[in-house]
Amino acid sequence: MICLRCGYCCVHYAVIIVDDPKLGIEPGNLKEKCTGDRCPHLTGDVCGEYGCAIHDKPWYDETPCYEFGQIENSPTDPCRMGVHITKNEEQAMSEKKKRGWVFTDDDTDEEIGFAEPDEYRDADDAVDRFGRNWGGNDFSIYFRDSNGDLCACGDDSRPEDFD
Repeated sequence: MICLRCGYCCVHYAVIIVDDPKLGIEPGNLKEKCTGDRCPHLTGDVCGEYGCAIHDKPWYDETPCYEFGQIENSPTDPCRMGVHITKNEEQAMSEKKKRGWVFTDDDTDEEIGFAEPDEYRDADDAVDRFGRNWGGNDFSIYFRDSNGDLCACGDDSRPEDFD
């Protein structure tokens, strides 16, 4: 199976790992990595671009990680889980970069709403109309430009101000 470097296995699977890579596979140098804990050997922070700090060690092929695999048709098939995760991650990233009005909760900074650029006349109209339906905590409004950057809005900011 070809690993697509999505990072899922290195976070979600319980497995025995080498504690100190300098010592290799030695008695007393193995420990349990629990489900949900990020493997300390996982490098990077971008789905599809993760790496492993111990893959190039001469003893790596003796580790449980090396032995891990799904039932694929051949060793040259991509990991099915990785195909699914990387595809969903790419879709989520493209959605996040979509141009338009973005509303965030002031307490959590989480995105709580999105609207197409032409849905509101200007930021004041967006705050007024979105606010009537929100009913939650205070919120802030931004405009995501065509580069995917969030831009602060003034009351009379219009979509064309961010092109």
